[in-house]
Amino acid sequence: MGMEPSNQRLEDEKNVLPPYKKRRLERQLRAENILEQGFKPNGGPWLRSDTKHRQTAPIFLLPPEILHNIFSRLTIKDRRSSAQVCKLWWSIIRCSISNRCLTIRRKGPGSVYVHFLRVSPLLKEVKIFRRGDLSVFLRTLKYNNPLLEVLKIVGKRLKIDWLRPLDDYHFANLRVLTLKSITINLDGAANVFSRLKNLKQLEIHECDSDGSIMDVLSSSDIQLEEFVYEKSTYRPFAWVTEKTLEAFFAKMGPTLRSFKLGIPDVPFRIPRISENCVVLNFFHLRIAWTCVDESWLQQLGALRHLQHLNLYKIDKISPAVWCNLLSQPHLTGQLKTLGLCYSRLLDDSVFQTIGDKLKNLESASLHCSDIGKSALQHVIKNCSQLKTLKLSEISSRVILPSLPLIPEYLPNLRVLTYRPTFSAESHLLHREQLKIAMPNLKINYAFTCADYLR
Repeated sequence: MGMEPSNQRLEDEKNVLPPYKKRRLERQLRAENILEQGFKPNGGPWLRSDTKHRQTAPIFLLPPEILHNIFSRLTIKDRRSSAQVCKLWWSIIRCSISNRCLTIRRKGPGSVYVHFLRVSPLLKEVKIFRRGDLSVFLRTLKYNNPLLEVLKIVGKRLKIDWLRPLDDYHFANLRVLTLKSITINLDGAANVFSRLKNLKQLEIHECDSDGSIMDVLSSSDIQLEEFVYEKSTYRPFAWVTEKTLEAFFAKMGPTLRSFKLGIPDVPFRIPRISENCVVLNFFHLRIAWTCVDESWLQQLGALRHLQHLNLYKIDKISPAVWCNLLSQPHLTGQLKTLGLCYSRLLDDSVFQTIGDKLKNLESASLHCSDIGKSALQHVIKNCSQLKTLKLSEISSRVILPSLPLIPEYLPNLRVLTYRPTFSAESHLLHREQLKIAMPNLKINYAFTCADYLR
């Protein structure tokens, strides 16, 4: 039986077209043959769910149970080809390769995701993005996925009382809970958290609440190891106080190993921090000069296990205080990550101290516009273990003379971020020299608004 005229024309054109157009015609020919012949049980291709086919393709008339049976017969190679598989089911069925993680996105019928949750009892990680029917997914997870350990919920910036369904369907093995852009009702929240016996990591990003979530955690029975609390800079926030932090550290102190706090313009005195803390990140804190004293410096130096320290937008601290902080004996030998970003009053003496004391640094984010050329070169020459170096706010006039030193003094560097100059000759020359000397180095460029206005 001969081919249709349209298919014969496509076959003839394939011989005179460039390769990329040949592949496009092959996909078109394959789609037309599939519509005529139907699905092949031996693992053949199927039509992609483009918008123009969404209402007419017969695949969308089948229930989720049959669709799951169809697409589970595809080979691994066909599962990874978005041009051969329905787009929604391509993103779902590829999870069955490992059968451990599922992402429930905003688009797509909920019945498809619910069916996959029912037939995948080994799921350990589920991410739900902007879905209003949270209770349906949580109920299905509770009764069909007892091994669930990681749950991430991203809302629509609407009022979603997520604690109530979580109270009804609490998970015994849940270890990581991430919430973003939702409203938290704290009524009975302490009992909800107390039932999550194995919860070790809690992340809250840009969520609204009717009270202090940290006070609720302090009154519950859980012991967290990692806690992230971040508010967006354009929302007023006043639930974090000195008393709140003191109670939180007193409750979580024995087990807390990672603490990240990001709130806008809330001045307070830093309380005593757990000695077991390994990661300490303060974002957007405005610490007044009177809030930084010798006791604060001593407690940072007494953190025997501290390996990652990031301080963002911390103002009104003199260079002498920074130098004393970075010279603490417990920090000089074991600190792996240091971030001093967008903080004022950082001069060359601070970076001289970094080069002299912190020789074991593996990652440094030094976003400061006041650093000089000699200070930056001192850091490059002495911190030979660096793998990541970010210099976004430093002037290109300071960075470019230091780039030729990187292959010699930073042989392990893998990621470099800096602000390039707009004089093409010198910038391209240094970049090509770096690529030749360090082929595995990834170079990222950071631009500011002033650069685009030139």
